Amino acid sequence: MLLIDVRNWVVAALPADYLAMFSWVESSRPEDAASRYCIVQQTGGAGPVVETRYPRFRVVLLGKRNERSDAQKIMEDIEALLQAAMGDAVPCGAASIRAITEPVGPGFTTENRAWAQVDFEIII
Repeated sequence: MLLIDVRNWVVAALPADYLAMFSWVESSRPEDAASRYCIVQQTGGAGPVVETRYPRFRVVLLGKRNERSDAQKIMEDIEALLQAAMGDAVPCGAASIRAITEPVGPGFTTENRAWAQVDFEIII
């Protein structure tokens, strides 16, 4: 499945301190406050052209709760994803991957989690 392949590609490009998921809802559990999250979502894409598909994916990185200082790390890690997209490694079965936006962020959730986002398009 392409979504899982993209998630695995993103996880390989990030430091190991992120929990990767497909959706996220803030939890009141104390152990979740100290976690960083990476959310990968499929967002559609252009229609197929002669059997070539162009799916798009949103990647959102979230810092630790009440750690506004995570903003710098989040932006550095988003930049690492951009650099990975310019490299040779692509998700399984893809011809290429490219960032279709510049990073958005840092922003902050109501729980004071730093966040940043970047969108990718894959050619398969």
